[in-house]
Amino acid sequence: MQKLLEHLTSPEQKSIAISGISRITVPLTKSLSGHHVIQHCLKFFSNEDNKHILNAVADNCLDIATDKSGCCVIQQCVAHAQGEPRDRLVQEITVNALVLSVHPYGNYVVQYILGLRIHHVTRDILNRLSGSYIQLSMSKYGSNVVEKCLKDSQEEEASQIVQELFSDPQWLMVIQHPFGNYVAQSALEVSKGALRNSLVNNIHRNFPFLNSHPHGKRVLARTRGNKNRG
Repeated sequence: MQKLLEHLTSPEQKSIAISGISRITVPLTKSLSGHHVIQHCLKFFSNEDNKHILNAVADNCLDIATDKSGCCVIQQCVAHAQGEPRDRLVQEITVNALVLSVHPYGNYVVQYILGLRIHHVTRDILNRLSGSYIQLSMSKYGSNVVEKCLKDSQEEEASQIVQELFSDPQWLMVIQHPFGNYVAQSALEVSKGALRNSLVNNIHRNFPFLNSHPHGKRVLARTRGNKNRG
């Protein structure tokens, strides 16, 4: 099928192929072999040719993004799509950002969109996640998304996330958490000026609880400017 797609030249040939593939787009995206066919369409056909495939992916965004193969396909769809189909894909991912962030595969899709650094898209995702950063920080997959939010958003937005984190009663729990401590280290890394001073002072006030804790000690070390990610 991949070779066949490479050799289709006329609009009629492409239309027939797309018509058939678009009817089985979802199972193909979730197939270990079939997803290569979708990616070939993205590579060799135009955005207009692929619009039915892209619409099918957007219609089933959550289902596809939470699949092992599908999460890779949906990133490729965003990379290749243009205009309205791309905007729609990004919007569907944004709407589902909170659910995707804590999923073993879906979190990679959210991180990919954040990595594009499209300001209004990043802002929309941050708004979707606002109020949940503490819980996300203590999630195996969500903690990676929070770190990405901190590092790939603008300074003002990153500062708002940091303030939400360390003003929460569960902040100490985050610092001592196997996943959360890395979020705390990232918060220190991106914070500047008065905000960083407040964050450092907050952490030092909990010195007795942190100095004897394996994860807390990592965060304390970062307040002294040490790199201790491992």
